[in-house]
Amino acid sequence: MTSPASRAPAPRKLSSSHGNPMAKFDIVRRMPYSARQLFDLTSDIANYPEFVPLCTEARIWNENDDGTGITACTASLRIIYDKLKMDIEFVSEVLANAEDMTIRAVSNSGPVKQLENRWRFVDLPETGQCDVEFSIEYEMSRRTMQFVMSSMFEHATRKMMAAFECRAHELYGPSGQQAARQNL
Repeated sequence: MTSPASRAPAPRKLSSSHGNPMAKFDIVRRMPYSARQLFDLTSDIANYPEFVPLCTEARIWNENDDGTGITACTASLRIIYDKLKMDIEFVSEVLANAEDMTIRAVSNSGPVKQLENRWRFVDLPETGQCDVEFSIEYEMSRRTMQFVMSSMFEHATRKMMAAFECRAHELYGPSGQQAARQNL
């Protein structure tokens, strides 16, 4: 019998076309919500402009649910950062696996030469909490953009993670228990 993980395409390892390692950042955050709640929140890309900092527009197309809990789509996010006079559209291929509680997005267009981010949501039944693991590797298409991004990336990633936690609080309450009880 095949495991659910074997149905999803294996993430490919990205490496710079110049042989240089790509910039990488990982963060793990424990949150008082279920893995399912946080997976649903994170895979709802169309609503990112409502709570993700600097995200002003989200579009989804070519969405395909294979009936086994794996959904693939193409998504674009428009990011505007006035301080740096940036107005950028990121287009990504997204794979959300509800069985494994993982989301993977890969992009290699626009301002990024290569970008891969991965979300993993792990229930901690003994505490009623969930560990959210987020990892991102990237290489921008222009050196100046790579320099700018590397100098602020950790701060931006932590701010984004906090935005997801605030959104979960808005949707599910302070501990996620109220929404979990409603689903029983």
